[in-house]
Amino acid sequence: MVTNTGILGIITQIGTHLDPPHLYSAIRVCRSWNIALIPKLWTSIDDSLYSWTLILDSFLECRRMDPSDGSGGEWARGVFLKYGHLVQDLRIQRREVLDAVCCTQACTMLKTLKFGKMEPVGLQELEHEWMYDLSPEEQTEMAEIRWQDAMEGIVDSVTFQQAFEPRSLDLSKTTLAQMEVDWEVTRGFWMLLKKNKGLQVLRLDESLALFMDLVSDEYFIETLRSLWELRDLENDFVQVELAAVMQALPDLRRYAKFTDPCGPLSLTEPVRRLTHVEVNRSISCQELSQFLKNAPNLESLSIQSLNHAAPMPSYQESELLMDDIYSNLQRLQIGTFMGYYGYLLDKRLLDTVLPWMSDLKTIHLTRLHVNLVRSFSKHCSVLTTVEGSNVGPILQLTPGQRQENHEARSLEEMIMTCPSLEKIDWIGRALCDTILWDYTGVWPNLTFLRCQIGGLKVLPIEFEAIRKQIKGLPGPFRFKENRVFLQQESIRQQQRLVLSRIGSLRNLKTLDIGADFQLHENTTWAEGGQGGSWVDKKRPRMYDCLRLSLEMGLDELAGLKNLEVFGFEGIEHEIGDAELGWMSENWGNLKVMRGLCGTEGSLLVETEEDMRKARLLGVMKRLRPDVAHEPSGVCVMVPLV
Repeated sequence: MVTNTGILGIITQIGTHLDPPHLYSAIRVCRSWNIALIPKLWTSIDDSLYSWTLILDSFLECRRMDPSDGSGGEWARGVFLKYGHLVQDLRIQRREVLDAVCCTQACTMLKTLKFGKMEPVGLQELEHEWMYDLSPEEQTEMAEIRWQDAMEGIVDSVTFQQAFEPRSLDLSKTTLAQMEVDWEVTRGFWMLLKKNKGLQVLRLDESLALFMDLVSDEYFIETLRSLWELRDLENDFVQVELAAVMQALPDLRRYAKFTDPCGPLSLTEPVRRLTHVEVNRSISCQELSQFLKNAPNLESLSIQSLNHAAPMPSYQESELLMDDIYSNLQRLQIGTFMGYYGYLLDKRLLDTVLPWMSDLKTIHLTRLHVNLVRSFSKHCSVLTTVEGSNVGPILQLTPGQRQENHEARSLEEMIMTCPSLEKIDWIGRALCDTILWDYTGVWPNLTFLRCQIGGLKVLPIEFEAIRKQIKGLPGPFRFKENRVFLQQESIRQQQRLVLSRIGSLRNLKTLDIGADFQLHENTTWAEGGQGGSWVDKKRPRMYDCLRLSLEMGLDELAGLKNLEVFGFEGIEHEIGDAELGWMSENWGNLKVMRGLCGTEGSLLVETEEDMRKARLLGVMKRLRPDVAHEPSGVCVMVPLV
């Protein structure tokens, strides 16, 4: 016999496998399901998700007539008053949700609180109607009185004493009623933080400053000190030094600040629990050495750049520093390097600091030069992962001829000189140097390869048109255009060579050689772009790439028995029904395919190319219904500089 308690337990277990839309449907089945699943539904809220927008609106008995209207938050306040105590994970981007959460003070069990880029309020709070019954002189006098009361309510209160500076009344861009709401939200915001003593993750976005006044450094540090369980802090809101934060939160594990760096990257005393730091600032070798010394358990560090202006330690000083530093750093991210004329100086800096990081396994870069590769290969013997940004240069304007690029061959050099590599995730870069495909060595450990593969021979546009026209004609007709087929044979041989080298990577689990390529908004499309490395002005596609047809050697990839993810979005491929059939038979472990669906996981048919992809998607789903189809990531293409 199953008791009511047992039934509720079963229902609760079912709820752990449901996403918010299905949970919302489940709570309306009956009273028992409602009681069992309401806590699960409200445990985690992310108002940036479309499903949660609909759920929040649907919970109202008297919903607004226009759900897109961002004005008025009374509807949301009622919802959070009723269910706020159930919320543990809260991610906010909508202003009306922020107002409701701060003003109701009902969310007191939060473990995670993240404020994303706040969207401005749709309509300003309308002024009270009784104000318009007053004369202009009386309106001015009443506005001053109301604003003085608002100032006294927060600036001079015991809770917020000396936390805020008094602000003058400014009605040039907003209404007084809206300014009063902003102050109410500000007060509720800081009170909410202090109420959630069990908070573990906190993110403060810079957009909060658009309508909330900044508190003093002292008050912010005092607030952090009350959050004794906080382990992860992203602070782009209040300007405060890292050393002060660590004094208030000695058990903090991760700290990030992506905008407006404040003060030096330094610690006044050793901290042993800090493992991840991300700051958008340039630091010198001396700052880095001292920081690593005071944070011996740091595992990941992200900085904007190494400071070239600061004096570098001598060789003897570097040796002494290396003996004095024990670093557990495993991941290093450097935002920018100086460029071609500064790479020698960058190399000197890397040769200075990399010996301090003997356990470094992952590097994340935006640019890479061959000289820098030599530094990494020399000092990082256990390097396993190379990551890069999703921004890449447009390198070619004519078929088969890529522009001179001072960063060319760098990724190829990294592969050939770092045999310990297991993962390359840099879709903004292209492997396009023939030296790599002629390389006789092996890449024994590579399991993840996500980058462009380009620079391959291609037929000019006029030859490509001739080839398609006479492909199925009898021999005498084809003989007249023998020059086309001779060139095509040369292309086929190169394609097979590249595919055979990739096919030799027996441990490869992810092969993704494409992306949702998009031109940077400031890029002007050069004349002659059609038929070059990139085709289609509105939706760029890579042209000098692998064609992935059986005719061009797709069967060379038969050795990839462990392949789980395959991506080819944005490239001028020749995959058809036969190729999909071959993949289905030969890649038994395939789980994800990227290249046959749109950016949201579905395909909006607008062009002939979309129709082709939609048909191929149907074919693949029939052949392998177990394979999921995902959108590929975005790669922003910019002019080469």
